[in-house]
Amino acid sequence: MVMNILFSGIGGPTPLGLARSVKIAFPEFRLVGVDGSSWSANLYNSEIFDATYQIVSGRAPNYWEVIAEVVAKEAIDFAFIVPETEVLVWSKRQEEGNLPCKALIPDLQLASFCFDKLKVADVLHPLGLSPKTTPFVSNFINDDSSLPIPYPFWIRVKSGAGALGALKIDGQKDLTTWLSLHNHRTDFIISEYLPGRNYACKLLFLQGELIQHASAERIDYLLSAAAPSGISGMCARGKLLNRPDLVEKSVAALTEISKILEVDLNGMFTVDFKENTAGEPLITEINIRHVSFNLAFALGGVNFAETTLRHGLNVTPEMPRSNTFEKESFFIRGVDAPLRLIP
Repeated sequence: MVMNILFSGIGGPTPLGLARSVKIAFPEFRLVGVDGSSWSANLYNSEIFDATYQIVSGRAPNYWEVIAEVVAKEAIDFAFIVPETEVLVWSKRQEEGNLPCKALIPDLQLASFCFDKLKVADVLHPLGLSPKTTPFVSNFINDDSSLPIPYPFWIRVKSGAGALGALKIDGQKDLTTWLSLHNHRTDFIISEYLPGRNYACKLLFLQGELIQHASAERIDYLLSAAAPSGISGMCARGKLLNRPDLVEKSVAALTEISKILEVDLNGMFTVDFKENTAGEPLITEINIRHVSFNLAFALGGVNFAETTLRHGLNVTPEMPRSNTFEKESFFIRGVDAPLRLIP
């Protein structure tokens, strides 16, 4: 049976990877993409998408009217909502009880909480799961003695993409320069600097039950030289990992947050880690979406998109779900090159 699947934010790499993951499991399905920019290259990608539409921003007053038109015209059976700001918009709509089609969307309280890195750190640091994190205040600029975290520390914005404006601060000169470049914002946080390896742990929850999980290491980044921190947010080289410890810590963190908020875990979560000086992975943020290299997991045998659709659409027969990789392969991708596993 042919199903029509919608992907939002196709201007980014994550929806494209999800679409390719769906094609691995369900090559007969029709894929529909939407994006808010007319310059999104994938609006013109007929190799992957059967239909595409330029739509308005999730913040636009007519957003839901436009989405409803696409859903009706294309008879959408399920939607993958990818950008975190759009996930929040759908979470709010879900709370009101009238989503235009089926989608796996987290609870609004939980989604809003995870979007705020400081709130997450305030809960997880006392449990030993996260580095010490605090808001940045202006009197830190000229008074090193007032710094709650000694140099070096990590500074970044409180919400949104973790790599946005992030930088290791080694001293007052770095701090002053960084602030002069970001004087249009005030929502900064600083954290203990973690020098070790960078991991992502993906977890799929359905009504409080952990359905599937997998982990990977980020090693190199696309266009890393263009970012002061060397981290662009788009992994160019990484490695699939079987790491039960990352899964255990991720589940503990999300369970604690859901317990505090008194809501069920539902949706796709990506828990980011970095190692401290002792090599211990600590959680730096929790994202309410897939990672940009999600296709690597599917190619390695852990297809989150397939599992989501089998549950969301009651597609049968139910396939055995894998949470481990037969081989911890490396994966690579380039700006114009598709992601591939390295044997």
